[in-house]
Amino acid sequence: MPSERELTIIRVVNAPRKLMFKVWTEPEHFDDVPSSCFRVDGIAEFAPIRLV
Repeated sequence: MPSERELTIIRVVNAPRKLMFKVWTEPEHFDDVPSSCFRVDGIAEFAPIRLV
């Protein structure tokens, strides 16, 4: 069970598991994955690096 300060985000992606694993684990795909920046003041910022 999450604590008061824990946030869990789940997103369902319509893609094969092998492809998702490849994209998240192989360095050549890192530029295609959106980055995120979470700050202590409670603001979350999502910024895509490059969409192909």
